[in-house]
Amino acid sequence: MQIKFKDFLFEICENKIYLLKYGNYINLNKCGFLDIQISGENKDTHLGIKMINSSEGKRLIYVSHQQTDNRLEIVQKSELIETKTVFLAYTDTSTIRIYTEVKNISLREIVIEEVSSFVGVFLGENSVENSKNLLFYRFIQSHHAECQPRKQSFYEYGLHRGNIESQKRISFANIGSWSTKEELPQGIIENSKTNDFLMFQIESNSSWYYEIGDKSGEYYLYCGGANLPFGGWSKLLKTKETYCTPNVAVSLGNSLNEVIGDYPGVRLGLLDEVYPAGDEVVLIYEVTGKVVNPGGLPIQSGVAVFNVETVYNVYRAIKKQTPVVDKLVSVVAEVNKPVTVRVPLGCTIQEVVDLAGGTTTKNAVYFVGGPMMGNIGTGSQPVTKTTNAVLVLPEDHLIINKKKRKASIDMKRAAASCCQCTMCTDLCPRNRLGHPIEPHKFMRAATCKDLQDPNIFVNTMFCSSCGLCEMYSCMQGLSPRSLMADYKAGLRQAGLKPPQGVIPAPVGEEREYRKVPMERLMARLDLTKYDKEAPLDDEVVDIKKVRIMLSQHIGAPATAVVKVGDKVERGQVVGAAGNGLSVAIHASISGTVTEVSDRYVVIEK
Repeated sequence: MQIKFKDFLFEICENKIYLLKYGNYINLNKCGFLDIQISGENKDTHLGIKMINSSEGKRLIYVSHQQTDNRLEIVQKSELIETKTVFLAYTDTSTIRIYTEVKNISLREIVIEEVSSFVGVFLGENSVENSKNLLFYRFIQSHHAECQPRKQSFYEYGLHRGNIESQKRISFANIGSWSTKEELPQGIIENSKTNDFLMFQIESNSSWYYEIGDKSGEYYLYCGGANLPFGGWSKLLKTKETYCTPNVAVSLGNSLNEVIGDYPGVRLGLLDEVYPAGDEVVLIYEVTGKVVNPGGLPIQSGVAVFNVETVYNVYRAIKKQTPVVDKLVSVVAEVNKPVTVRVPLGCTIQEVVDLAGGTTTKNAVYFVGGPMMGNIGTGSQPVTKTTNAVLVLPEDHLIINKKKRKASIDMKRAAASCCQCTMCTDLCPRNRLGHPIEPHKFMRAATCKDLQDPNIFVNTMFCSSCGLCEMYSCMQGLSPRSLMADYKAGLRQAGLKPPQGVIPAPVGEEREYRKVPMERLMARLDLTKYDKEAPLDDEVVDIKKVRIMLSQHIGAPATAVVKVGDKVERGQVVGAAGNGLSVAIHASISGTVTEVSDRYVVIEK
């Protein structure tokens, strides 16, 4: 007898139930889909600490099943336990959610040491050829480097046949309530030969475990919560007591984007962990293959770029009628407790730092923004819509010393030391996309006052100021970015705008080999030791006084529409949009207006 439920096909044979097929993934041998290890019972394996071949997994016999359009329940039992595995389907998606309930039906207490939410033995034969075809995507976590994909073949993991079965497995786990501190509880398996994708996710806000290995000559996937070998977990069940596993969601597709979700027109673009992946020109090329023309806007290429917080703010504005009155700010480096907090606009940088437990170094310097494009700030500086991070650094840190250098000194050092090695140009992300930016030529022309080719100076307006040229590329420690920024500012003051109609050069294949890995960049900047989690606290912090800047955006500043003594509510307009390109500014706290100028509005509770 067979049971068909969505993409799953089961078979009942001799009081046993087996999972025969999941989509195009076929179980070559008759294997179950549930493993449970009871304390004191023998595990039928000598192949290391694997979660499969458990004591009760092989003893389970089929009892019954119930099926509707979107739900399948399968009941099994042994002498000690009764299990109910539930498969839930949802409309308009291929995703199936699975969990298992375990009930003690014996007359004694039992201890569960391991229990799967789901096991599938269907990933194909364990062979050298197949191990090269099967690719596994995992997602690692790190502060300011969340959800970083890593892709390796089963062969590269060493998971290929040396004998009938091996002790090797791919396994990752989390211990504790911070479920995403090192790895995401999810992964993607790709069969590059058949173009099949399988995605899984353990829906747990505590400990979890998954592994990929081989059983009976074919590969399996095991997903579940904590267990005894990895996490020291066990569960005592008295007679008639029940335990329920975390949910596991699985999904199939013939493309990665199909697996990711069933949202029309949405696809996921996985980026290399390189800098500057967030530069919109670089981002657009990586995702779409389009090159934005030098001096052009993304929209001219049919693309609009938004960061995650902006999208969230748009959602709040449309669905909840909530203006932007608060900001997520990460506080990291030399602080007692790295943290990401939500604070009202207009609170001070010092108040944000205090929320991280204060500083851990004398004469700390507040570096506002990222280490490459940020600037030295002060404790009294107000948080604006563009404030995203505060790096608290020692005053003698190389980033601080670099920012404190004077342009006149930088120019003299460049004249004396620039050897025209071209490394700054070779690693320039925009130059690699065909934009006519050549920092090494600029350094030569600027220091020698060579005006024969004025385009060298005009082309500085195409620079994104990512900082790679001076913070990573230059072996002499020179400052092309800073000097070009000064020239750009001078050109703008003179009324010049970036030239239009410039056609980028073709993108060369060498670009792929001139990307700068984040890991190496952080090491170069002496920031590796600060690569720690900054957990999110999404509750808005209570602040008594704010100084809300009227210019927090591109275009004309807002104009104050309140006066001293006015009572205002959080979300109320305090600055009307100016002429032309501009936006309104809103009160971030409720209180009384105590000061108004053409630059800011002060509100106190």
